[in-house]
Amino acid sequence: MRPSWVPDISNLSSPPVLTSAQYARKQRSGGNTAVAPSIDEDQRILTIKGRQVFQINSLGISRRVLYDINSCATPTTPADFEDAVVMAIELNWMDVCLARFYAANNCDTPEGVAQLIQLEVFNDFFRALCCDWNPVEQTSPTTYVIDLMKLAVLDLVMGQNNSDEHGAYRLLIAQGFTYKSRLCFLEDGHVGWAPAEAEVGGVVCVLNGSVAPFALREIQDGTFRFVGECYVHGLVNGEILHLGKEERDFVIQWKVLETCSERASSESNLAPFFCF
Repeated sequence: MRPSWVPDISNLSSPPVLTSAQYARKQRSGGNTAVAPSIDEDQRILTIKGRQVFQINSLGISRRVLYDINSCATPTTPADFEDAVVMAIELNWMDVCLARFYAANNCDTPEGVAQLIQLEVFNDFFRALCCDWNPVEQTSPTTYVIDLMKLAVLDLVMGQNNSDEHGAYRLLIAQGFTYKSRLCFLEDGHVGWAPAEAEVGGVVCVLNGSVAPFALREIQDGTFRFVGECYVHGLVNGEILHLGKEERDFVIQWKVLETCSERASSESNLAPFFCF
């Protein structure tokens, strides 16, 4: 049996794309590389070429966990953001995100923070938070929209429940990645989103022909377990091909779970789940 995320390439004249999710934007992290997987005779080991980006250095917490802990429904309407419990959860989550960002940039003083937020890396951080996507305009957010998001977060951190900023904040968290996934920082400074099951020390790679990067976990020498798709800011359209990363084989052990389709169906509105 072929893994569900490996396309059937037997009848394709053009290079296939490796993904199991539908992306609103035209994105292809693997650039113009083509999928060329092979599976062993026991149908248990998949080998595919790609490039390792870097290891995961730190991870945040998913918003879903915080809402589950507090037995609180996820906000879905503008009115929900008037609720004190909801705003407390969002503040907790954003505090963790900012703390990880400051730590990743070796910033541990108020003076350092004041300098850091003036740099381009702070803009990149906010673009990573929203996956550099404005779902309303169906394009990358303008500088003006990013600035509105910063003001919304500033109001949140300062304890000012400003309804005028709620729209910008909702836009910031509109992507499904922010709900179930965890903010991640790679050892080279790249920032993005990793699956909830990702671990510090795990690797992020861009497999040939992939639409998005993937998180893998090494389970034994040279063999990996698939964790899930990621969003990594700055690695969405073949940039990996220009970073001097050597192409290599990734040997991935996979296993089909009987409950996979049921779980995928129940979480269809969340970040993609993969059974390996």
